[in-house]
Parts: sequence; C-alpha cells; structure tokens
Amino acid sequence: MSRAVWDNLLAEARAVHQRHPALQGFCPFPDHVTAQEVEPYDIPGSALMAADEALVSRGYGRLTEMFRRAAPLAHWRETYKGTGIGRDFLDRFA
Repeated sequence: MSRAVWDNLLAEARAVHQRHPALQGFCPFPDHVTAQEVEPYDIPGSALMAADEALVSRGYGRLTEMFRRAAPLAHWRETYKGTGIGRDFLDRFA
C-alpha cells in the first residue's frame, strides 16, 4: 500500500507542476525519479501538521491531502536535533 501512496503523491506533484507555467519556468519536473524503500521514522510534529485544520489551500487541496497520506510513511529528519533548540520546539516542528 505504501507504494501506491508515494506514486499518488508523485503523480499529483507532477500534475501541479504541469498546470503552472511559473513552476515550469522555475525548474523542469524531474524525470529520473525512482522508487526506493523508505523506513518510516515519525516525529511528533508530523501528526500536528496532519491534523492542522488551518493547513488548507484553494488550489492545492489534493496535493495537501497526498502529503498528509504520505506523512506516516515518511522518514522524517530531525534537522535541529543536537542543537541548542529545546525539546518542546522539536516536538512541534515538522
């Protein structure tokens, strides 16, 4: 099932890119994307992001939904781990 989630996210990202000339002008959509196994690694901030009802978009609702579906399957990075930033911030940062 996780493969279908990633495939759907990629397809929607490609569709958004194709609908927007400004995105096309910024960069081409990569045609060399290949599937790879991802070991899910969750962080507390991902659940907060997925549940955030203020995270809405008029033109990108389907893309937002595809990201929400992929979130539990993603390998989240802890960008600020090991720095002076506190645990509370880390738990709410996605």
